[in-house]
Amino acid sequence: MRYSSILSATPTFESLPAALIIGCFSGLFSSGFIVCNTYINMFRNEFFTGSVMKVIEVTLISIVTTTFFYWLPYFSGALCYE
Repeated sequence: MRYSSILSATPTFESLPAALIIGCFSGLFSSGFIVCNTYINMFRNEFFTGSVMKVIEVTLISIVTTTFFYWLPYFSGALCYE
């Protein structure tokens, strides 16, 4: 494959405002994620201190995730028929 044969659009100054807006929203979303993650970890460190509680936490997260992904195709209408 020759890489010189691939066509790509050259960025222009007209795309600069869109890139700045996307960058600002990404930065705000990232900082919000860090704040939420910090609060969640503070909660976990305060309440989930024993080894039994850690096993219960992992078990509950596994059950919720498995249940969610099991029922997701049904509720989204993406039924698979063969």
